[in-house]
Amino acid sequence: MRRIRTIMPVLPIPMVATCLLEAAGPLSRQDLVDRVASEVGRLEKTGAHVDLFNGDIATEVDNAVNHLLMRQLVREENGEIHIAAGDHALLHYYAASIEHLVAACAA
Repeated sequence: MRRIRTIMPVLPIPMVATCLLEAAGPLSRQDLVDRVASEVGRLEKTGAHVDLFNGDIATEVDNAVNHLLMRQLVREENGEIHIAAGDHALLHYYAASIEHLVAACAA
C-alpha cells in the first residue's frame, strides 16, 4: 500500500476539490489557481507524482472547475466558485484520493 500511495498521481479534480474544501468560503478562479499552484509546489517537494499539470495549472484548474460545474457540484456566481449545497460529501470523496499526500505536506 505504501508503494501504491507514492505513485498515485495527483489529478486536477481531487486537487481542486481539496482546495475548495480547505477554503474558508468561495474562491475566484484566480484564487483557486493560486491555491492549487501553491499546493502542487508543496506536494512536489515531498516527491508526489504531479506531472499531469504540464506546467499549465490555470488550464487544468479551469478544466476541473468546468467539470465540477457540469456535474453541478459547484456553482459560479459573481466570479466566485461556491460548493453546491449538499455536495461536500462528493467533493470529500474526490479529495480523499490525495488526502494522504496533503497530510504528509502538513506534517
